[in-house]
Amino acid sequence: MDILNGYDIIIFDCDGVLLDSNKQKSDAFKITLKDYDNNYIEDFLDYHKNNGGISRYEKFKYFLSNILENKFEETTYKVMLKNFSKNCIELYTKVDMTEGSLKLLSSLSEKKCFIASGSDQEELIEVFKKRDLDKYFNGIFGSPTPKNEIIGNILENNIGKALMIGDSIQDYKAAFINNIDFLFVKKYSEQNEMLIKECEEKSIASVNTLLELVG
Repeated sequence: MDILNGYDIIIFDCDGVLLDSNKQKSDAFKITLKDYDNNYIEDFLDYHKNNGGISRYEKFKYFLSNILENKFEETTYKVMLKNFSKNCIELYTKVDMTEGSLKLLSSLSEKKCFIASGSDQEELIEVFKKRDLDKYFNGIFGSPTPKNEIIGNILENNIGKALMIGDSIQDYKAAFINNIDFLFVKKYSEQNEMLIKECEEKSIASVNTLLELVG
């Protein structure tokens, strides 16, 4: 756990970092949009995978306004959000944790740990309570608040050196905006090649799984 030495605050992304849920979340989007033409769905899934960490609120707006090129309809938008929420709660209840995540969380009692996710905050809190995982965190935060704002709020209310652990470009950008260090978890990322290149160019630390952080 040498990488974590010197940090007082550890901020985790959720999907692909704590939960092995990236693929299943893509499936949840696909199910939610099943009544649309497959070409539109595939375009959206490409957008979704290239923009991990951005909330569903922004992604569904993008689908309606940019991919369908329709006038934004509030009713359709709300139905999408409701259906996707139902699919996600089922997903989060069943999905496996990532390799080493539970062991790592159990070892971090002397640090302040938080979740800063693009997933819906109320869903995350509900699911983490059901899975008895909320006890490991000082706060669980998600959308609709943007991730960079979540991190900013955490830093404003907690004193100490902070590290963001994530698996997407958006996670990295949110850490950069808030002037804190970033650690890339590679194994479950849908942006693997993109972030590996970024990490190599900027000497950013990375691990394959969280198990490498457990002493």
